Amino acid sequence: MFDKSGKSDSNGSDTKSAATAPSRSAAAGASTTIGSSVKIKGEVTGGEDLIIQGSVEGTINLKDHSVAIGEQGRIQANVYAKSISVQGELTGDLQGTEKVTISKSGKVKGNISAPRVVLEDGATFKGSIDMESKPAAAPASAPAANNSAKAKTA
Repeated sequence: MFDKSGKSDSNGSDTKSAATAPSRSAAAGASTTIGSSVKIKGEVTGGEDLIIQGSVEGTINLKDHSVAIGEQGRIQANVYAKSISVQGELTGDLQGTEKVTISKSGKVKGNISAPRVVLEDGATFKGSIDMESKPAAAPASAPAANNSAKAKTA
């Protein structure tokens, strides 16, 4: 669509080959789209943001990235991601480390766990919401401190 070299073929589309497309996805901020005709069963993992317009059954695990379920997306999976946006249909639990958003066209049946949750006017939701923020490393270091204190007093 936008060819920085200014070259285009006779019908106006750019002349970049399909072979150069994967190199763009390796860049920061890249995303992958699962098209509306694609159906996946199993576990989805990866190192970039994901846009789902198709069907996924199983588990989606992108803890350091964003997952967006488009209006055509039909998901039956638990989703673990940094931020999750639902415009389609999702049955399963959502765990976002930053934010979960269900848009007005979104339909979710499942539990949501995230520090920030947005339910737009018109969204359909059935489940529970846990917005309790969890401390980062304080509980892990507390037992060690207690053990050393016990050792000094014993």
